[in-house]
Amino acid sequence: FTLNDGKALTVGGTVNGGALVSITDTGLLTTSVKISGTAISLTADNLALGGVVTDGGGGTVNLLARTTGTINQTGTLIAGTLSGGAGGTVVFGGPGNQIGTIGPFNGTGMQLNDGGPLTVVNTVNGGTGTVALNSGGLLAINGTVTAAVAQLSGTAISIAGLLTAGNAGTVTLSASNGSINETGSLIAGTLSGSAAASVSLLGASTTANAIATLGSFTAAAGSIALNDGVPLTVTGPLSGASGVAIADVGSLSIGGGVTSASGAIVLSATGAGGISINGGSIVATGETVSVAAAKLAFASGGTVTADTFEFGPGVSGGTVTLGGAGLGTGGITASTIRIGKVNGTVVAGGIVIAGYDNGSRPLELDATGAVTETGALTNITTLTGTAGSYALSNPGNTIGQLGGGTLSTTGGGGLTVANNQALTLAGVVSAGIGGTIDISTAAGGGFSVTQAAGATLTAGVLTSAGKLSGNVVLQGTSNAIGTISGLTAS
Repeated sequence: FTLNDGKALTVGGTVNGGALVSITDTGLLTTSVKISGTAISLTADNLALGGVVTDGGGGTVNLLARTTGTINQTGTLIAGTLSGGAGGTVVFGGPGNQIGTIGPFNGTGMQLNDGGPLTVVNTVNGGTGTVALNSGGLLAINGTVTAAVAQLSGTAISIAGLLTAGNAGTVTLSASNGSINETGSLIAGTLSGSAAASVSLLGASTTANAIATLGSFTAAAGSIALNDGVPLTVTGPLSGASGVAIADVGSLSIGGGVTSASGAIVLSATGAGGISINGGSIVATGETVSVAAAKLAFASGGTVTADTFEFGPGVSGGTVTLGGAGLGTGGITASTIRIGKVNGTVVAGGIVIAGYDNGSRPLELDATGAVTETGALTNITTLTGTAGSYALSNPGNTIGQLGGGTLSTTGGGGLTVANNQALTLAGVVSAGIGGTIDISTAAGGGFSVTQAAGATLTAGVLTSAGKLSGNVVLQGTSNAIGTISGLTAS
């Protein structure tokens, strides 16, 4: 069935075109009944679709409103593949719509309600308007969706293509019953959303996404993971039930709340600006907060709350400066501080102690190279870690215990500790059978060094270049010491 018409047309009777229905009209084309065909093409200045338009679910429907025209659909649209465009707004608001695939389609804004799974192929372009795609099943963006504002919802969302609102636009994602999984590219001035399960916005690469601001986002029964290729500000609140991971190629500013009830929070930024907790709060009660950045700054009352806090350089192999102009832990509430190891991996090439107070907590220092001092290391209850060597020779150090877990060097590196209080050796303290352990305590302090029978001390040479001001009691039944030299107790 083919019809060309030169004025406004109302289709008031059923049209069954079999293989093809093609209606081209000048003016407003209005339908209030059923139009069916394997391939349907409706073209007019404006389209008002109030009846049923169906290709049976396996064909094609092409709808076109010329120049500044609009498409307004309030009936039922059933299409295997929907394509077309309009110069003005496009609304597919019918409650019974069943559209399998859409694209290409353009308009100045688009609203589409679909009762089942929907796949976007080619390009859906909303121009300067809003594209709102609402699917009753999986919403899959395999092509491109572009608009000033993009609002996507489905039982679950998959983005393998490009979703863009430009650098200043907004994107909202909502998965009512499943996850959001993005492996393509997502560009937004502001991104927000929610998922019943997990949110994975990792992109095709670490730089494929360009998100300037991350607003409110929730993963109710899963985790949130994001890779971003531009500087990012988190206004939040951001909540991942089983964890949150943000990796940014640039600087990262946390201005809102980031929480996880039962998983780690992992933040990394490779830019020189590092990470700023700027009035925000990061809360992983009973869990670990891991941060990798060139620097970490706290401003406007920003805080971190966790069982364990760990910090490493933004680039693997870099050096961490602890204290001084480097990392300070004034805004951190945590039972244990770990420096140099992030998310289970040693990433620090070296650690420099520039004068650091650990607040009477355990401290773990891990590096592939040397741990050195330019200032004292104070208020350490227990010191553990693994490094190429430890040169902690500042006489102002106040360390209660070495080991308790393991304090060891690799490759025969030395372990030197000067201390201004009594020192206990527990667990494993080792420089290997070829390394030197040098322990001294401040003169005149009467500070002893003691080791219980269950502890182990391993060294090629045990010495005390700075001498010991108290007793030395080494009772470890598994000690392995090659040579004792220059060990003087007063």
